Order: sequence, then C-alpha cells, then structure tokens
Amino acid sequence: MAADAPLLLVLPAVTMTGAAGTSSLITWMSFLQRRIPDVQLSRVLATTTALDTLLTPVRYALADPLSDLAGVRPTLWGCAALALSGAAVACVRDVRHAIPGYGPALATSSYSCPVPLD
Repeated sequence: MAADAPLLLVLPAVTMTGAAGTSSLITWMSFLQRRIPDVQLSRVLATTTALDTLLTPVRYALADPLSDLAGVRPTLWGCAALALSGAAVACVRDVRHAIPGYGPALATSSYSCPVPLD
C-alpha cells in the first residue's frame, strides 16, 4: 500500500501483523493477571486500555510529520524495526523476569489495597 508493494506481499504481512497483535494482547493480559493483585486488576486494566486508546491519535499525528521529514519508506522501515526490537527484547528471559520478588505469588499474597474500595 504505502510502500507500493504488490498485493500478494501485503496480504501475508497484514495477516502476520494481526496475529502478532493478538498474541501481544494475550501476553500483556496474562502478564497483568499474573503480576497485579486481584483487588487492583480491574483498575490497572482500565487505566492501560484508556492510555492506549488516548495515545492513538498522538501516534497518528506524529506519523505524518515524520513521513514528510524522512519519507514514507524510511518511516515504515523505522516502525518495523521498532516493533521487531520490542518483540526481540520481550523474548529475552532475563527481561521477562527482571522484577525480583514479583511473580505469581504476589497475586495470591495477603496484599492490602491502600485505596479504600468501598
């Protein structure tokens, strides 16, 4: 599309992007459910979803000047490199377990919420 690629090349790329987005969402939700105590999980999910939704127009607003400045193809390649680097970092086991003392046990601990829930 923007890269003037043939349709037979764009279709698999779009399919893989959709699959990766779904996989990323599943991984993020699983991470939150494992790391956040049950009493705070709904608030954290609502906050992360709201921030992601609110920042979408900002991303679109930044993409146009960037593509004007650098060109469409370099912008697309830069976005692809950014996405792949994020995926590569997430694949490193030490990064996934970088927070010492946190884990599945936190969700089952006797955590007291500092904010009254009533």
